[in-house]
Amino acid sequence: MNNTDNRFWPYTPHASLKLAALLFVVLFLFTSILRATLNWPSAQSETVVFIGLLLVGFSPVLLAVLDMVIERGAVVEYAGVRLDFSRNRTQGVVEVTVPPNIGVPGVAVTDSGTSAIIGALTDATRSDVIVIDLEEGQAWWETRLLVLLEGATRLGRPGEVVFVATVDRTKRRYQGWGRPAELLLALERTNPIYETTVQTARAASAQWDQIEPHPGAVAGYPPQPLPAGPLAVKYAWMATDARNLRNPLLTEQILQSELGMSVEQPPPGSPIVDMLRCRQLFGAVLYNAQIDLDWPAQQQLHALLSEEAPFLAITRNGVYTELVSKPTLQNEVLKSLVGTRGDERHAD
Repeated sequence: MNNTDNRFWPYTPHASLKLAALLFVVLFLFTSILRATLNWPSAQSETVVFIGLLLVGFSPVLLAVLDMVIERGAVVEYAGVRLDFSRNRTQGVVEVTVPPNIGVPGVAVTDSGTSAIIGALTDATRSDVIVIDLEEGQAWWETRLLVLLEGATRLGRPGEVVFVATVDRTKRRYQGWGRPAELLLALERTNPIYETTVQTARAASAQWDQIEPHPGAVAGYPPQPLPAGPLAVKYAWMATDARNLRNPLLTEQILQSELGMSVEQPPPGSPIVDMLRCRQLFGAVLYNAQIDLDWPAQQQLHALLSEEAPFLAITRNGVYTELVSKPTLQNEVLKSLVGTRGDERHAD
C-alpha cells in the first residue's frame, strides 16, 4: 500500500503551495465576476467572503500541516479544543518481559532446581501482560513455555501473552499475541507427554488442597497426614512455603520437575521455540493486530476501525511498544476529538 493514499493531503509541500495559490486566484476572479455582474458580495459581507476565500484557497496547506502534526504526535490546542496525538494510551496496565527460559536458560531443571524459576513465575502471574522475547531463536524451550502458560491459565493471569523476536538484527520485532489458555491447548496438542504431564501435576497438587495448613509448624516441615498419591508425597517438600502455608505455584513446580526428567534431561532435550516454531505452534490462535506509530494517521485509524481483535499492539517501525485494548484506543480517539471543553464546563 502506498502511504500517500492514507494521508489527508497526499501531495508534496511544494505542490500544495502552488495549488493553494492557484485556487485562491481562481476563487478571487470568480468572486470579482459575481461582484461585477450580480453585485455580490455586498460591501457589508465583503470581509466575511474574503476570509472564506483564504480558508478555502489555503486548505491544501492546512491539510498538509495537519498530516505532519498527526504523524509527529504533536499537541494542538485552540479555543479550548485540544487534539493530543502524543498521549500515553496505557493506564494501570502491568507488563513484564519474562526472562528467557523462566530465568534458567540452557539447563535442565528437575526437583530442587525448580525453586530457581519461582521468582520469574511469580512476577509473570502478577502481570496483566507478559512479553516472551524469542530473541534470535535460542532463548526459549517448549517445556519452559508450557510451564509458564499452564500457570497463567490456572491462575487466570496474565490475560495476554505477547511474542517478540530479533529480526534482521532488530530486537523486539512484534510477532503476535494470544490468550494463555488457547496457547497452552495448542502446545499440549503437539506432544502427548505435555498433556499427560500437565494433568498429572494438577492432580498431585490438588491433593494438597485437602490438607489443612500448619503455619505454626517448623518451616519447611510438611503437614500431616500426607496425601495418598505417590507423586504428591514425592513433592511434599514443595507443598508449603517458609510459613508452612500452601505453595501457590506447586502445580508449576511439579510440572517443571517432571518435564525436566522426561523431556529436558534425556537427549536431544526440549525443542527450541524460534519464530518458525512459534508460527507452527500458535499460528491459529495468535492475533497479529497492530497499529504502527510510523504509519500515516489515516492508516492508523483504518487499522483501529477494521481490526476485530480485542487488543492491538502498538509498534514503531515494527518494534513492539505496548499492548492496548481496542476500547481504550477508541476512547483516546474520542477524547482527542472532544478535548477538555466538557470538563471545563463541569468545573464552571
